[in-house]
Amino acid sequence: MAFRVAANMNDTGADVSLLDHAESAPPPGEEQEVAYAVELASFAEALASGDSAELAAARADLDAVAGRAVSADAAAIAANFQCMTRVADATGIPLDTPMMAASQSVRDKLDFHHYASARNSKEIPKPLRPVARLLGKLIPAILKRVRLKL
Repeated sequence: MAFRVAANMNDTGADVSLLDHAESAPPPGEEQEVAYAVELASFAEALASGDSAELAAARADLDAVAGRAVSADAAAIAANFQCMTRVADATGIPLDTPMMAASQSVRDKLDFHHYASARNSKEIPKPLRPVARLLGKLIPAILKRVRLKL
């Protein structure tokens, strides 16, 4: 959610579909908004898969195109997110209602409802989801306007 809001506030856009599907990234050689997007997505998928051979291959591919420093940064970022997620899941931290509303479209698009941690948060009733999706679009626009005035 924060990534999408930040991208929209800076007029760079955000394609959250790439977060769950590495094959959606542009083919190698085509212009990419994120440097090494294909290799980073493959690295993230390999991390999530738990397959050590797949991870070693993805890390080698990322090292080859981006260098060891980028690979180390990607691993550190992934480890930090894993840590935060595990702490939130272990303590049962739910999303609050405003965050549920603001992130409804992203959670629907990526089908986050099937994850075990989703049970910690009270879902927005289906009849109210269109309103939540609208709020998800309005909140970044409002934050952008506020930022421009500051």
